[in-house]
Amino acid sequence: MIYLSKETELTTELLQKLINKFTVENLPRLKKWENYYKGRHAILNKSYKDSSKECNHIVTNYCKIITDTYSGYICGKPVTYTSNNDIEDVQEVINYNDSNAEDM
Repeated sequence: MIYLSKETELTTELLQKLINKFTVENLPRLKKWENYYKGRHAILNKSYKDSSKECNHIVTNYCKIITDTYSGYICGKPVTYTSNNDIEDVQEVINYNDSNAEDM
């Protein structure tokens, strides 16, 4: 993050410096994270000198799972179960199964 005072004039040179700094310092890290999210992990590029050796590369994309779950949790609408009728038995089963955590 870059902080500038209100008095700082945004010149072409300053903006070019900021863009270059972002490109060099931040962009490679963000691209790496994007590749992790999309399942393009570095292990997929690994190769062996011995061509007879099998390349069984498996990607478990936890980055996407964690990100999507967290985004859904933050942005999602919570699910609630209510009724005007007597549904105590159903509600007990829902509570026993921890439906709030499962529905999230």
